[in-house]
Amino acid sequence: MENGIDSFLSNPEVLNKLRTDFAKNQNQTAKNIHNALDVSDIKTAHRLAHSLKGLAGLIQESTLANHAQALEDKLRDFSIVKSDIPTHLLDDMETELNIVLEKIPLPQASSKPLVLDKAKATQTFNELQPLLVRRSMSSLSYVADLQTIPGAEKLAELVEGFEFAKAIKELEAVAELLKI
Repeated sequence: MENGIDSFLSNPEVLNKLRTDFAKNQNQTAKNIHNALDVSDIKTAHRLAHSLKGLAGLIQESTLANHAQALEDKLRDFSIVKSDIPTHLLDDMETELNIVLEKIPLPQASSKPLVLDKAKATQTFNELQPLLVRRSMSSLSYVADLQTIPGAEKLAELVEGFEFAKAIKELEAVAELLKI
């Protein structure tokens, strides 16, 4: 099984997707940990540090994972209070989280309307459909193309979310709508 996850994470499209999701979903983590500590909710702060550690490791950000691990270790004692936590643990984690977040570019929404290139859309759908049926991670390589097809936004999200069965149905619906 280890070879499977290693090959999965060595796929640059998968790693980029995981990094983008990390940036979208973890940008408030330091603030949330501080807020939990401010109200003495050590369990929540511990859970957030634990999740941050695991996600940082998943996206191959070991320095951040190590800082989150140090904070998590200190928070294992649910009877502590915020003043018992060395400030450098919080500062180091927050600084490294910000460094990681700054390194991850988030896609910018386009303000110009999409114009259907029927031939390109047909080719994209024809190539993507068998990949979805096989539940292939290679389907991720079509997300950028899907984002250029009017009406295929939800399909792109389903592919990114590895929701293959729903993506197949959405592909069929968009193809019918666009008369492809």
